[in-house]
Amino acid sequence: MSLIAAFAAGLALSASPSPQTDALSDLKPADRADLQCMTLLTAMVGAEQNETTRLTLTSGITYYLGRLQGRTPDVKWVDRLMAYARTEPTAALEANRTRCAGEMQEMGRVMTAAASGG
Repeated sequence: MSLIAAFAAGLALSASPSPQTDALSDLKPADRADLQCMTLLTAMVGAEQNETTRLTLTSGITYYLGRLQGRTPDVKWVDRLMAYARTEPTAALEANRTRCAGEMQEMGRVMTAAASGG
């Protein structure tokens, strides 16, 4: 089992249905948004059976982790991810799905255009 898969499985087992306890209040808005997307994708990896889809989701996790580390390198983002995932209800994570998917689609569009020279 890969590290990401093991982590995702752990999130699924440890996720609490209790309301969010201000786990994001000390973060910059951009960091908060990226952590939400990274957490959502991590949870999705744990539930996904298709290996190609799991790899795509893992790429998204890496994308958001890179953004977070690049913007705010002094934070232990994996630790923050674990803490946040334990406090954020699944429904609240799902509320970010459309925004996160749109960001990933836009990045894919930009990268595809760059690769084709346009």
